[in-house]
Amino acid sequence: MSLIKVKGSSITGALAAVDGSALTGIAGGKILKVTTAEYTSDSTSTSSSYSTFLTLSVTPTAANSNLLAIASLNFQMYGNNSTQTPDGKICIATPSDVIRAQQGYSLNSMLNANDGFEEITGSIMAYWNQNTTSAFDVRLRFAVRSAGRMRVFGNSVGDPFNPSPTRLTVLEVAAWLI
Repeated sequence: MSLIKVKGSSITGALAAVDGSALTGIAGGKILKVTTAEYTSDSTSTSSSYSTFLTLSVTPTAANSNLLAIASLNFQMYGNNSTQTPDGKICIATPSDVIRAQQGYSLNSMLNANDGFEEITGSIMAYWNQNTTSAFDVRLRFAVRSAGRMRVFGNSVGDPFNPSPTRLTVLEVAAWLI
């Protein structure tokens, strides 16, 4: 393949449109499979050790595919009668506790009292290649970083202020082949 360098100041007039219809042998980026799970319970933790609250089994169709995990989160940070600055963290993990993405949350003295709480929504994403066509688990895990209590909402909570449950979706993306 030859490269031609052109100085920007020597370009005048309209440039011809690029026609990609003759390109061949390029594939990838297509969504091959979507797997999703909705959290159906309600969990709380005051532990600084991660605990799993949602597990999704994924079986890629090709070993060279990439995976995009998207977690839509709905949770609560609570002072737990011990702090005005509760904090926590949520991660997307794969086998052997490999953390693919992690997000920390802190209220930084936003509560008026140690028994105050804040309900929060958010999302985290991870993108990686697991290099397998065997089934494996993608897990959502949570923990308190140093103080307070963290509560993750599922679809059974029925709280009118927080009606959306936490969800995990994994998309299998075809590898780019050139």
